[in-house]
Amino acid sequence: MGKNQIIQEESKELTQEEFKELANDLKPVLKSMEAVLKKHNIECLTSTCMSTDGYFNFSLHDSDWEFKRTNSDTKMLICKSITEEV
Repeated sequence: MGKNQIIQEESKELTQEEFKELANDLKPVLKSMEAVLKKHNIECLTSTCMSTDGYFNFSLHDSDWEFKRTNSDTKMLICKSITEEV
């Protein structure tokens, strides 16, 4: 099996039906996240990035705070960015 064939298999695009099933599985997760944001009176946009190896990054768009982890074997951290114009 050549390198290009491996890359193509790894980046297989989901079919419409597969993506629909994924979306339906995510509905309860999103409702739960929405409830948590409401509980904490978060009214700004948020961003969440995740991967199956445990990486995630959650941030508020009007804040310097982040909640993140680099993979499943590392600790979850909250971090605050310091921004300075140079």
